[in-house]
Amino acid sequence: RRSHTKSRKGCKTCKRRHIRCDETVPQCRNCTKHNVRCDYMDRDVVEGNPDLNMTPQVLQELERWRETGVYPFPNLGLELHPSPSLYSQTDLRLIHHISSIASQMQAVEPSNSAIWTKRVPMYVAVSI
Repeated sequence: RRSHTKSRKGCKTCKRRHIRCDETVPQCRNCTKHNVRCDYMDRDVVEGNPDLNMTPQVLQELERWRETGVYPFPNLGLELHPSPSLYSQTDLRLIHHISSIASQMQAVEPSNSAIWTKRVPMYVAVSI
């Protein structure tokens, strides 16, 4: 006897085609293989708290930022710095993460990543 070939929580495309969906997020393999839009892409996939990789060093930098109000990445050249009192710990961590990537890219080879080194500080400035 053949095993069960359908899935209960599969995407609409797989259900319509009567095939088993592997339920891979954000797009199942069948939709990827056939180059069609998977309805998993339209679902909210965030469940619980995201893993923010809060190392002791990052926690210390965020705490210092909250206490002093001094933005940890002055080399990005932002005219307005994000005010830490306006954001949650998660938001601050995400701003810190994006800013640290931009800062590292500026330090390494700005010529090869010119778009990043110009755009990321602009995105951070827009977010505040």
